[in-house]
Amino acid sequence: MTNNNSNIHNLLDKYTLTGSNYIDWRRNVQLVLEFENIQHTLTTEPPAALGPNATQAQRNTYHNNMAPWRNARCILLGSMSSDLQKQCDAMQAPQIWIHVRNLYEGQVMNEQYDVSSSLYSCRMKESETIEGHGVRMIGYLTRLSDLGQELPRANAINLILNSLPPRYSGFVVNYNLHNFQDQPTELFNKLKQAEKEIKKNRVPDTVIAVSLNKSSKRKGKKTKKTSSSKGGVQKKKKPAKAKGDCFFCGEEGH
Repeated sequence: MTNNNSNIHNLLDKYTLTGSNYIDWRRNVQLVLEFENIQHTLTTEPPAALGPNATQAQRNTYHNNMAPWRNARCILLGSMSSDLQKQCDAMQAPQIWIHVRNLYEGQVMNEQYDVSSSLYSCRMKESETIEGHGVRMIGYLTRLSDLGQELPRANAINLILNSLPPRYSGFVVNYNLHNFQDQPTELFNKLKQAEKEIKKNRVPDTVIAVSLNKSSKRKGKKTKKTSSSKGGVQKKKKPAKAKGDCFFCGEEGH
């Protein structure tokens, strides 16, 4: 056995199937069978058994043709607990695969539900960075994919945008206007750039607090009307509306 074969088969030594680890075991078995180029043995039946009158040449051909199913069966049984081995000892690879799936498929469905709930309720915290938030969201999306429930790209993007706090509302509007076709990782790369701009232009919370405190004090004092030299009431100038730059094209006003 080559070093490469040894390394790939070591995956199964770490994930002997006991029941509770079915999802990890299934993924690693599929990796090993793919490496051996015999993954088809899980879904196709082996060659039919020969009759008693088969020639030696036919027996040799049959033995060679059965090799992929024989190897797959050994890999499956060798990566199980002794109790499961006894249950599957008389089965071929496809039957073993179906039997184990029927035993533990409920575990997959439960984890799909738990991960989906965490993903759909995930919201970025005010103290959290885009990088930290991205690790969580991508982790949920990847786990769902591993469990056979990969979300469409557009759904994943909408979930990410909806998970952002209000200070990213300008980014969300501009992003949707440009109709990008990003994958989730590409979206988070754009969000990292937006995060730098938002931090650069954001008014510190302490300044906002002081400003609010001053305005509340002014409400307690009576304001006097000031007259112009002509006796008229002095008009207050309306503050100019601030225009934000687009996160993507750099232009103002959209």
